[in-house]
Amino acid sequence: MSFTAKRLLVTAAAAVLSFAGVALAPATASAAPLNPCAHPGWIEDFPTEGYLTGEPTNIRSGPYLDCAVNKVGHAGDYAIYMCWREGSTYGGTNRWTFVYSSGSRGWVTNSLLAYGGSPYHC
Repeated sequence: MSFTAKRLLVTAAAAVLSFAGVALAPATASAAPLNPCAHPGWIEDFPTEGYLTGEPTNIRSGPYLDCAVNKVGHAGDYAIYMCWREGSTYGGTNRWTFVYSSGSRGWVTNSLLAYGGSPYHC
């Protein structure tokens, strides 16, 4: 099949899909992350200790404000810090630390953690 015939066929197929209400994404579009709230990349080699400073402190499933809240902790609750990574900006920082605290585990913005959260990047 010649290049012109292939191009005509692709154009016709796009017109049919467009008429049927199907939107076509441009070939250069990049895929969004499937689930940014399911970030498994924490390390347990160098845990550090601290405590929650926010009242209340949401312990989330991922390092973003739109991730589900696993548990609500309170100022003064003991926490084990595992590592940090970038996420939503809150309280002047975009760093979030994976913690074990208040009978749960998850991500807390470093702005609500004593000592600025974990010193170790995930």
